[in-house]
Amino acid sequence: MQSRTPPSQQSSWDRFEAFVAQVMQAEQVPAVSVAFARDGEIVYARGFGWQDREKGIEADAATVYGVASVTKSFTAVAILQLEEAGKLSVHDPVRRHLPEFRVSDPNATERITLHHLLSHTSGLPPLPVRRGGQLQAHPERPPRPIPRSVDDLLAYLAEEPYEMLAAPGETFSYSNEGYALLGAVIERVSGEPFAAYVERRILQPLGMRRSTIETEVVERFPSVAQLYVRSEEQPELVVADPGWPEWGPYKASGALRSNVLDMIRYLSCFVAGGRAGDAVLLRPETVERMRRPVIEYVPGFHYAYGLQVRPLAPGLTAVGHGGNQKGIAAFAGYVPEKGVCGVVLANLIRVPCADIWEAGIRALLGLEPAAEEPPANPPADVNWQEYVGVFCSDEGMELRIRAAEDGRGLVAESEGVASPARWLGPDFFEMRIRARREEFLFLRDAEGNISAVRYHLRVLRKVSANL
Repeated sequence: MQSRTPPSQQSSWDRFEAFVAQVMQAEQVPAVSVAFARDGEIVYARGFGWQDREKGIEADAATVYGVASVTKSFTAVAILQLEEAGKLSVHDPVRRHLPEFRVSDPNATERITLHHLLSHTSGLPPLPVRRGGQLQAHPERPPRPIPRSVDDLLAYLAEEPYEMLAAPGETFSYSNEGYALLGAVIERVSGEPFAAYVERRILQPLGMRRSTIETEVVERFPSVAQLYVRSEEQPELVVADPGWPEWGPYKASGALRSNVLDMIRYLSCFVAGGRAGDAVLLRPETVERMRRPVIEYVPGFHYAYGLQVRPLAPGLTAVGHGGNQKGIAAFAGYVPEKGVCGVVLANLIRVPCADIWEAGIRALLGLEPAAEEPPANPPADVNWQEYVGVFCSDEGMELRIRAAEDGRGLVAESEGVASPARWLGPDFFEMRIRARREEFLFLRDAEGNISAVRYHLRVLRKVSANL
């Protein structure tokens, strides 16, 4: 499907397509598919590049991709549906539904609620559970096997001596474990597997026929995107890497596969207050509650329930979620004030899909492209040296910070790319990795010392003051 656009808007879409081409070239993305709609009607939908580069198959709007952590909004919908049915409350302690649940802090074990898991405010740190890694503070402990079941995940959380980040509700740090636990709650309360619940209560009612949680189902779909990764030996080289990840107990964190046409059906339901034709996904007041900000994680950006919320333009709000996994990048979102929505899917990790989404939404609304804010001038008395150090998490993410050679400013390094850090405000910076802008916020302890950084939504602790 190609665009269906009035001539008056065509120049905006031409500009949008040029932007997509620019991003794809900079990131070496094999394929991107996009769709944008107003009040449930598709205005523009198409594919760019190659669904399968080696076989010469072009991408289009029907191409199926992974959506990665966009799945979390489906998990939040399922929890809220069960709450509407009177089967649970988001304020229930997790242990009410998962009595085996324990974390390293016994007090937190009793206090963590479903609300905390939905909003990533449980206090759980980024953990090496999915990759079977060790805790950096406890190298003497043998690595645990990658969890294959919810019982394995619960045992890890109960038995390993990790340090919680904060008391429940006090800080934000993105947690795939938290959403895996929500998936387990959905299964216990509904009495059916998570994938079956999502199929019955969300995908089927919305007519999402090219969407599934299950790998064996997606393998029967036509037009499925090949997965691509950056070569470890040559990061500038993008190569095919077939095979979906093994999600084990993490399906509720990121296992959905879909295409942009199906995802527009899903997003249009939010635009319409929870309805799609005769199907009622959620009550209007629940849709509003799902996008109500819970906590600010960097200036201007808030997390709600499975959704990120930020200003788009004066009087306009961007509500949505992104996702990244092996061979997957995604962003899906809507603007409630205007009844418009859009989705961007790609078959390479860490493509700036949110930027492509915003460019498309601006074209749809007739807004000028987003302009980069002019450089902010940091105060003359900034102590640049206090930011210097290595910040990392047990999940495997690392950010290295050094002072600029002239002593005025910082250089940030991540993913093997070093970039000048642009000052955005007190303790708040941005770096560039190819076509992507990556923001990070330094966090201070009670004494005012920098002890961590929030990067890629996670809290990375400072592990060394020396590079």
